[in-house]
Amino acid sequence: MSNKNKLEKGPSKHREKQKIETRDLILLSAGNLFEKLGFSGTTMRAVAGEAEMGYGTIFKHFTNKSDLLAACLYEGIEKALTNAFNTLPEDISFENQFLHIAGQLIWHYAERPNLSKTYIGNILVVEVTWKKIMDSQIEQFLFKLEEMIQTAKNRDEIRKEIDSSLLSLCLFSSYLSVLSFSLRAEVFDTDETIRTLGLMINLNLNRGLVKQA
Repeated sequence: MSNKNKLEKGPSKHREKQKIETRDLILLSAGNLFEKLGFSGTTMRAVAGEAEMGYGTIFKHFTNKSDLLAACLYEGIEKALTNAFNTLPEDISFENQFLHIAGQLIWHYAERPNLSKTYIGNILVVEVTWKKIMDSQIEQFLFKLEEMIQTAKNRDEIRKEIDSSLLSLCLFSSYLSVLSFSLRAEVFDTDETIRTLGLMINLNLNRGLVKQA
């Protein structure tokens, strides 16, 4: 590589790093305001003030407030999912593996319950592009669950004739139901939420889904 190319590559990498850092700061600032003021009380100008940057800089990264909300929600879930799968033990049952993943997601929402309530309460305002991205995120998660179910079938934990796709959807629905209930409660009780989910999953799996000895 010539010296000229090296010089050109250096500034380019720096600009990209700076762009990512600016975007992350905007998301952090927006999350803080959504948590304190809610969606309706937060403005793009307030986000710029919180991030201590120019008002126009915000619009170089996000088109409007709903765009910001969707990005905050999506990226938070992505980080929680990445952590959940990276720390997933392989030597435990499928039931406990699912509870590990769901538990990580529940803890993510429980860390900042007011912010989580703002996300869930305003999810319908996100634009079509973000809805497609979030739908894809769910589809990928369900696909990973199906792979885990297939592995459990290979270990004779789950009967092979059970529809993996339907079971993954059933488990995901159970997770969503307990999460929704806890977010509506006055106090988000993380341990109780995970315990309740565990009972639901155990009930579902033991009503004929798990292969009996």
